[in-house]
Amino acid sequence: GSVMQQRAATNGASYSNAKVAWRTIVAIGVVMATLVGLSSLSFGINPLAKPGGLLLGGVLCLSLTHWVGQVMRSGRPRLTIRAMAIAAGLCVVYVASFVALDKLIASSIPAHATPALNGLLSGLLLASFVGLLWIQTQISSPTRPAWLDGCFVHARNGFYIENNLRRVLGRLSIE
Repeated sequence: GSVMQQRAATNGASYSNAKVAWRTIVAIGVVMATLVGLSSLSFGINPLAKPGGLLLGGVLCLSLTHWVGQVMRSGRPRLTIRAMAIAAGLCVVYVASFVALDKLIASSIPAHATPALNGLLSGLLLASFVGLLWIQTQISSPTRPAWLDGCFVHARNGFYIENNLRRVLGRLSIE
């Protein structure tokens, strides 16, 4: 909810809000995924053995896609090129840090795993983040759907999760 409030506070700021076509957003996502994939291959990461790294790489791709899409809305080509270069660098840095962290903690991670369950959970999480990217794109669009405005009140109240958690976990508190 606070993110939407901050967004509303900056609506009067002077910047171009050019519309970016869905094909362009998808193309940016494909470029980001390709960069993470090529970086993973160059560092020798097996995505089937490490589905968590693949999932986090997918989330990184989605966030970079949204960020580059926002930069493209500024209407400044030089800034867009700079953003794409930074995004490419971030993809390589992510993969390098993933490899470094994996080597650092590999001995403390249990060897048994359930690959089918990991793949299913990773797919569900990635689909959730794709949905969030779509919602973020719709929120920042100059022609957002009316139903999204109706969700503003609920989002501002955190979808009432805190109230439910207090009700359930309140019994556990020590007074």
